[in-house]
Amino acid sequence: MHRSLAFFFALILATVSIATTGLAADADILRFEVSNSGKDRLQLALRRNQAPGRTSGSTFEVRGLAGFDRAALTRDGVPVRFALVREPGRLDCSGRSEGRRARGNCRFTGDPAFASFLVAAGMRRPTEGEWIDLTMVGAKRSLVEALRQGRYAMPSPRGLAGLTALNVTPDYIRTMAASGYRPRRTEDFITLKALDVSPAYIASLKRVGYDRVPVEELIQLKALGVTAEFIASYQRRGYRNLSVSRLVQLKALGILPEEIGRSGSRRPVAMTSEGAPAIMSALLP
Repeated sequence: MHRSLAFFFALILATVSIATTGLAADADILRFEVSNSGKDRLQLALRRNQAPGRTSGSTFEVRGLAGFDRAALTRDGVPVRFALVREPGRLDCSGRSEGRRARGNCRFTGDPAFASFLVAAGMRRPTEGEWIDLTMVGAKRSLVEALRQGRYAMPSPRGLAGLTALNVTPDYIRTMAASGYRPRRTEDFITLKALDVSPAYIASLKRVGYDRVPVEELIQLKALGVTAEFIASYQRRGYRNLSVSRLVQLKALGILPEEIGRSGSRRPVAMTSEGAPAIMSALLP
């Protein structure tokens, strides 16, 4: 795999891990911090007293934190109280404002029916930390049902949190399947959604002759920003049926078709950067 691709995927995995696994052990005392996060949104961060370096956080609409008075963030010492209620469970929090932030403690109450639903669907019961993460990202039964109806392998509770955090929805799963894409690994939906691989992108590739591209190659194309127009620009120069690996290499090297001179033998010549002719000879037919 090209070095830039390897770096990109490492970055995705690190981002997903930070977003969904901050409280991966059973929780003891939960501490919260709420701050402003743009117009009509609040940032909620949670941490455990016994593991202060590990946090779980997300942004919410103000109305998503039921009972929170945003005006309290403009004054110090104002009591605050709010609840975050989602399908997996609820957080009930109380504290005080200080320095344009609100801090205090939370109590988590998981919904036993939700945990039983996960087990019945073929998943294991979440730990308390995973349960909190599922609540924070807003995991829903409808996503689990979509996976089950599509006969995908059930993810772990952590995987379900990751899918939810990246906004993998039942509609996304169905439309990707209708476009011919059913990943072998359910977790591949995380990478596909993080890269914004959509049915529209898939359709654009099909229009330039790249139909039913394997998921792994589809991910490589999108990660490097290979578009249908990029492919078509080579096709207009006579370079047709380039493999996905060739397209990825050309894009990674920043080589554009207009930089390529053509000789009577149809070999690439007169490149703008030193050493490029030899590279192009290896990459193009």
